[in-house]
Amino acid sequence: RLAALVLSSPDAIVCYDADTACIVSWNPAATRLFGYTEAEALGADFRLLMHESCPEGPDGIYHRVIAGEAISLETVRRRKDGSLVDVSLTAAPVRTTSGKLIGASGIFRDISARKRADAALAESEARLRAILEQMPIGVIVVSAPTGELLLHNTEGSAILGHPPIPVDAVSGYVAYGGVHADGRRFAPEDYPIARALLRAESVHCEPMRYLRPDGTVTDLEVSAAPILDRDGNVVLAVSTFEDVSERKKAERQRELLIHEL
Repeated sequence: RLAALVLSSPDAIVCYDADTACIVSWNPAATRLFGYTEAEALGADFRLLMHESCPEGPDGIYHRVIAGEAISLETVRRRKDGSLVDVSLTAAPVRTTSGKLIGASGIFRDISARKRADAALAESEARLRAILEQMPIGVIVVSAPTGELLLHNTEGSAILGHPPIPVDAVSGYVAYGGVHADGRRFAPEDYPIARALLRAESVHCEPMRYLRPDGTVTDLEVSAAPILDRDGNVVLAVSTFEDVSERKKAERQRELLIHEL
């Protein structure tokens, strides 16, 4: 039964002999993953799949496992054609029923697709961060349902007079400096981004006065919107905000001039 499980396993399973340090078992999945037939692999040195730039060294983890250590890691191995493949490796010593160590086993799983997806996601995030940094307005992106900060840009920190405050719940927004026209501080749920997060509300250019840490107060226009999944659930919320103090000042001066005339 055990042999049948090894033969039908979708993961490559390779066993090594402790005395000879050679491969003594090689299943069909190992052939599919690495390209060597069973006949080619059996009797080969344990370094068959290693390469000179292997992250864990030229001998890999073989000697540690043969010494009795069980190890799980993500690494790189070399195929028969010389190409490299990203794998997850779970290795363990093999013992007899009496406890004598007679070899080692390794279970290899191809993680190339995940690695490519991770790299593509990292590249996409890097592009997004670069775009955000070029924007002349403040931008904050938070996750649902907690309101935890995911992304922000430097311009946003300059407008607020401080970097975004790390929080793990919307209640943490009390630390921000939003002020109503009548002087009342914003409750956490009053912030446009909180309304987008909690009620899927879209907010467009809403005025807000903001008390900075240095005591100055600036006029902002704030927008916010929820990001929904396919089922209509809020998964993210994004808020943009602009310092309109100079514009407000110019408007007040214009109104004074009109009044004087």
